[in-house]
Amino acid sequence: MKKADLTISGILFLASIYLYYVADCISTPEQFKDVGAGIWPKIVFTCLILACIVLFITTLRKKDGEKTGSGKEGMTHLLMPVSLCAVYVIAMKWVGFLVSSMVFSFVYMYFVGYRKKAMIVIISLAVPFLVGLIFLKLMYIPIPKGIGIFKTISEIFLTF
Repeated sequence: MKKADLTISGILFLASIYLYYVADCISTPEQFKDVGAGIWPKIVFTCLILACIVLFITTLRKKDGEKTGSGKEGMTHLLMPVSLCAVYVIAMKWVGFLVSSMVFSFVYMYFVGYRKKAMIVIISLAVPFLVGLIFLKLMYIPIPKGIGIFKTISEIFLTF
């Protein structure tokens, strides 16, 4: 499994560097050069590059017989968040950013083992609301509002 972790971290590292380059090539009007359309992808890919480096180094430091987190248990810990993210992205079209992010945050925090229910609720409500405000009010980037009642909920909470 050590070989698999090294291979995956290497592939993701190279893919992240390429996608960072692609994000850097996104054309941006002159007035938005400081914070253009490519800034968020570049931040995400920089974080992914750093995570790949950490995984690579951590895997190299492990002894050959030591468990690396791969295997059946590791696969569950990989597939569950990936599946959850896929459902989150698909659901966002219908229920909007605000509601889908609140549900996603709640379920994900519980999945990773965080059990302080009051903090899960506070974080699940506050963070999507604050991120939505930052995108709408500071960066003027529209976010999905959903349809029907979900659109109404998004408009109530994110429109001042």
